[in-house]
Amino acid sequence: MTRVIEETESYKIEVDEEIDAVIHTWTATVSGEEFRQGANALLEFAADNDFSKMIVDSSRIEAHTKEDRTWLQEEWAPDIIDAGMMYSGVVHPESLIAEMDIERLMEGMGESEHRSYITESLSEAREWIAEK
Repeated sequence: MTRVIEETESYKIEVDEEIDAVIHTWTATVSGEEFRQGANALLEFAADNDFSKMIVDSSRIEAHTKEDRTWLQEEWAPDIIDAGMMYSGVVHPESLIAEMDIERLMEGMGESEHRSYITESLSEAREWIAEK
């Protein structure tokens, strides 16, 4: 059972108490400042509430712009890891372009103790997070 924390036109943040994780769902394709605002809302909520597990459902985002990918790799990811995030399940759309985009994004994240599971299935991401 999930509890909605915040919902906008472009994203929804929920807490799944059964698996003790925050879930961020992109409900629209966004980029630039709107993308950063949504990602930062997740960062702030997770940090303020001591979450170490998250699921990011980006199945509505086919690919990130180069600028957004660089921002995620260089700024956002280090910040959310510093905030205590240890595990993330990432859901991407069923397409080769999306899969390549996520792989490129993850390759640029660098080494850390943070672990990610990338899938096309929200239920698989949830199952993986539940085991952590």
